[in-house]
Amino acid sequence: MSSRRPLLIVFALAALALLLPSAAIEPAFGHAVPVKYSIAPNAQFHEKSELPQQLAISFSERPDPNVSYIRVADAQGQRIDNNDFAVIGENGRQAAVTLDTGKVRDGIYTVSWFTMSLDDGHITEGAYVFGMGHEVVPAGGPSETRYVTSYEDALAKWPLIVAQTAIVGGAMAHAILRKKLEEEGAAGRFLRRFSIILLASAGAVAASATVIMLLQAGNLAEAAGVPLGQAAQSLVASSPAGAVWLIRLAASAIVVAAGAVLACMMKKGDKKPLLLLLLYAILAAGAVSLFSNSMLSHNSAAPFLPALATALDWAHFMAVSAWVGGLFYLALVFAPATRRSPRQLATALPRFSLVATVSLGVIGVTGIYMAWVHLHALDSLFSTPYGTSLATKLAAALPMVLLGAYHQLRLHREIVVLARSGGQEYAATSRFGRTVKAEALVGIGVLLAASFLTITSPPAQAMTTHQQSGPHFMHRVNVDGVDIALEISPFQPGVNTFTATLLEGGTNPPQNIASVVLRLTNVDAGVGPLVVTLQKTGDGVYSATGGYLSQAGEWKMDFIAQRVNAYDLNHSFTETLVSGQAMPPGMPAMPEMDEEDSNTEMLPSFDSFAALALGLAAAVAGGSAFYARQSRLQMKKTLAALG
Repeated sequence: MSSRRPLLIVFALAALALLLPSAAIEPAFGHAVPVKYSIAPNAQFHEKSELPQQLAISFSERPDPNVSYIRVADAQGQRIDNNDFAVIGENGRQAAVTLDTGKVRDGIYTVSWFTMSLDDGHITEGAYVFGMGHEVVPAGGPSETRYVTSYEDALAKWPLIVAQTAIVGGAMAHAILRKKLEEEGAAGRFLRRFSIILLASAGAVAASATVIMLLQAGNLAEAAGVPLGQAAQSLVASSPAGAVWLIRLAASAIVVAAGAVLACMMKKGDKKPLLLLLLYAILAAGAVSLFSNSMLSHNSAAPFLPALATALDWAHFMAVSAWVGGLFYLALVFAPATRRSPRQLATALPRFSLVATVSLGVIGVTGIYMAWVHLHALDSLFSTPYGTSLATKLAAALPMVLLGAYHQLRLHREIVVLARSGGQEYAATSRFGRTVKAEALVGIGVLLAASFLTITSPPAQAMTTHQQSGPHFMHRVNVDGVDIALEISPFQPGVNTFTATLLEGGTNPPQNIASVVLRLTNVDAGVGPLVVTLQKTGDGVYSATGGYLSQAGEWKMDFIAQRVNAYDLNHSFTETLVSGQAMPPGMPAMPEMDEEDSNTEMLPSFDSFAALALGLAAAVAGGSAFYARQSRLQMKKTLAALG
């Protein structure tokens, strides 16, 4: 086979992977969010006979029927649904409750929904309103809000991913480089160190998985009003999140058992067949543990070929583990063992460089595919939280690539010269030990960014804003030298327009505002927090419209303005919303959302974005194939130079 044929094969596979989603007819969402309603947000019904007997919501992912709910309540908080939540339809993405029309009176009604996705395990919740009677006519766009998983969830997932990476990457690297340790006569001593790393990593996987499960149970307990133990038992017994937890515990147990045997092998003599068997068992258990991440991921809910998206996500994790986890092994096991053995280090580096280069190719192609599916458009990379997390991850990975190039292109030459001369100066090997530790630390930072990416919802369709008239509320405050004016109009239950104006020194709009968010919680009714994302509508002006203040009572309002290279602007206050005021008549009712039109609007761009993604994938695949070939040549030259 010619040297160009593998490159062409890689290019063809990358092109096929990127072109497959172009046949999709709906976008990929990151959580179970509504895409269609039988009773539309802010709809108006003049007569009771017009109201359907069933309220159904179609979600972008399958809601878990054991823990999800839909509730419909009047302005006094009295429920008019029959508390008979059920999943209907063939694809399992539609849920419904029936309505007790005998309880329906003129007024504004709040629909509250809570879901745990069967596809990615994430929890989302939201609310919207509709009106009954001629004097109550809400207006505006869909007001559903998505609950974004908290920072605590991302921080809990970080050690999980780091530990999984260390297990898989360490097993791969030890299988490839163990002969060099045997040649150095240090296999037994460093095998014990490797086994300790495995045991610690397996313990971290089990602990982190348990913390994640408890956090999910806490969210469920708070939303459903049940004890934590009951919520946890429900998750373990009947939800995919519980199945994933059990899979991770089982995989950790296998790694612990194999690691314990490895720790004892140095006392039992040379048993190479058993060593290989244990390494394969560790690698298999680690791969299954990584696959559990893909089982509950954004990609498992992809509308087109979800099995392919899940497989690519798992391949992405495996490639990251081979690269970053291999660096952990080099930094903690191999570099200390070969600090005074430049010959072994010189011949081992090209081997690992080959693994890292192939891994980078897989990471690049699969990552571009997933970014294209989830970002929808190129500008989402810099204008959405998901895009910002992805950009942060890419920026953090760049120093790793540069350090890897330094090891392969410069430091390796110095180590080869040292090995050929047989000198006793080990500056080059010591420097490698330091730089590979730095590269491994950067890798831990990349995995932190990845953990935030897994819990951040990809961008959805932006809300349409509408202007309204009527009484309004104004709240002014100065936070960290920035004047903030928050206006709510009309200030009454129903659909409201929220406008925030930010000025520095009273005249200049701040230029470093990344996002503006309101978190609304009805303290009396226990509704919320509802997250309102305000879109920029002018210099220093941010606005959003929706039926968030759906019931009277005391509302806690948290204002959060995220700033670039500065502390965020945070301000909280409470205000009482009085009922009994109707919305202005004459506003047109919002028609029911049409699924086909909605999906067409939210489709990602398949022109310039697709061309750019295809070009990047081709460049990454081609570059990876080229440098993999260079690593093989470097390996041969090193062996020839050292005899």
